[in-house]
Amino acid sequence: RRPASRFVASFISETNLFEATVVGHESGCVVLQSAMGRLTAPAPASLPPAAKNVPVTVSLRPEIIRMGKPPHGAINVFDARVHHTNYQGEMAQHQVRIESKGGGAPLELKVFELNPVIVARDNHTEKATIWFNPEDVTVLTE
Repeated sequence: RRPASRFVASFISETNLFEATVVGHESGCVVLQSAMGRLTAPAPASLPPAAKNVPVTVSLRPEIIRMGKPPHGAINVFDARVHHTNYQGEMAQHQVRIESKGGGAPLELKVFELNPVIVARDNHTEKATIWFNPEDVTVLTE
């Protein structure tokens, strides 16, 4: 579950990969700045403890991203738009867009939802809140 490189992360299973920069450290975690905004993740062993301004790749597996109201105190919470849904019975595969916080291209994520509530098709989009636990984020330095 914790691949060491971008190649391994994309080889072993479906994942969302995007670039980020280390901007800080808090309680054994790194704070990252990415197109989606700030997010918190466990610090990888390959990253020096006080590293800052270091480019990294973030790996988010589609099944760890949650849609809907996050629990109280959740950290990694983002506004998104679901713009396509592949409905598969008790599960849906969504294409989700998060507008860039830095003025660049929006970030596209694949999200799996069990017992789907949202369905977006035929040029119809749905607003959504997505969230994920910091411990489910993998930070890659290679």
